[in-house]
Amino acid sequence: KLRDNYWVNATYAWNADESVAMKSAGGDIPFGSDGDTYHIPTNDECEKCHRGRTDRLLGFEQIGLGLPGATGLTLGALVAAGRLTTPPATTEMVIGDDGTGVAAPALAWLHSNCGTTCHNGNSNATAYGSGLRMRLDATMLDGRSSAGFDTLRTAVGVTVNAPNWKGQTRIVPGDPDQSLLYHLITHRGTGDQMPPIASRLVDQEHTPLIEAWISQMPSAPTPSPDGGVDAPDEAGVSEVGVSEVGDNEAGNPDGGDDAPGSLDADDETSSGLP
Repeated sequence: KLRDNYWVNATYAWNADESVAMKSAGGDIPFGSDGDTYHIPTNDECEKCHRGRTDRLLGFEQIGLGLPGATGLTLGALVAAGRLTTPPATTEMVIGDDGTGVAAPALAWLHSNCGTTCHNGNSNATAYGSGLRMRLDATMLDGRSSAGFDTLRTAVGVTVNAPNWKGQTRIVPGDPDQSLLYHLITHRGTGDQMPPIASRLVDQEHTPLIEAWISQMPSAPTPSPDGGVDAPDEAGVSEVGVSEVGDNEAGNPDGGDDAPGSLDADDETSSGLP
């Protein structure tokens, strides 16, 4: 780190006998004995994720360090040691449920894998233009209902305008197989996966959390015999258009947080992301 908000980053590759690691410009290198290759990201590819945070740090962030199960140098340990310039009001965070009974682990996974890097309100983030917001707000993780969180408000029942998936719905309540979000995190292939780079294997351990969450959401309203619409079962899940969503960002102990913003008109076609 050379100065505030500025880092010099690099990737490295071992030489043939793995005695020295040299700076690499990125590219594919042989891996294993079956002709497979490993892709070392270029600097531009690294920035596609890291530019989503003001200070470019991804794994070291307030929510990840403050949720139950965090170990090692946790948020509580940092505060106790006096290592934070502005300590948060609480060091223990709880993601509330949305009525499905299984929202907390799903929202945590989406925050870490999607929201921290790309799908957040930082205007430099790769997926900012999509309007899909999956970064949690640390100030709201006090056990309150998550039904109104940005992840739900920008995904549940929201149709995609990006060319690759135009007309598809990000999350179809009760139907993970018809939900674009679930499809992209459980498939791999150029242009048909999330995250779009640096991932060749599906997270078989944790993607079932998303499947269970979507499956427990009440189905969308259906027409009633009298021509009206039957209300869905009450589970606290709201469905609104993306144009109603503001940017409500989480804090960050490294000082690189993005302040909550006002309503913004996002152009989904600008990023090509769902």
